[in-house]
Amino acid sequence: MRLGTVPIAALMTALFGVSAALADPLGDLLSSSGGGACFERVYDEAHLARVARQDTRRALLSLVSDTKAGGATMRIVIEGRKRTSVIVGECGWSARANLDIRDKPLLRSFKGGPGLDCHAYSSVDGSSAEEGGDFVIDIRSAGAAVIHLPDSIAAWPAIERHGHAKWVEFGESDRVFKLEKTDRNLCKRIEASIPPLR
Repeated sequence: MRLGTVPIAALMTALFGVSAALADPLGDLLSSSGGGACFERVYDEAHLARVARQDTRRALLSLVSDTKAGGATMRIVIEGRKRTSVIVGECGWSARANLDIRDKPLLRSFKGGPGLDCHAYSSVDGSSAEEGGDFVIDIRSAGAAVIHLPDSIAAWPAIERHGHAKWVEFGESDRVFKLEKTDRNLCKRIEASIPPLR
């Protein structure tokens, strides 16, 4: 069937593309959670025994609405057997996440599609022009967030941050974490210690 000279199928495809681009699951998530959301994953000893190369014991993610930038202030704490890494920055929703300026995937672990494009900061106040690294968070599953990290990113060794972040490396078993949405009170400490960057 045609509408004027435009096939209905083509029109529907174009409208679907526009609606997908306009959709903002990050905004929906944050507005339905009082402006912020908290996600956590704790790995038990059985899991750590099976995945001997994994250092991470616990991962905590806070996303808080950033009304000025239109995205979210992001805080991640990764507690490991050998170290703690605190990553701070911002995330924004993208219908085509994980692409560089040439439309090539940044991370192999994220298979494409919509998600949060996130940027880590290297200075405490976020003012440094030095890059802190880019990564992706997938929030397409209800009540879950999957963090996809690169092999290295700027991070601090503690929530009480001082000076510039240092580049830290993550092994293959410490780059992808599936976290479940949890009580936001679990993120209150990191949200209080790390104020909004804008």
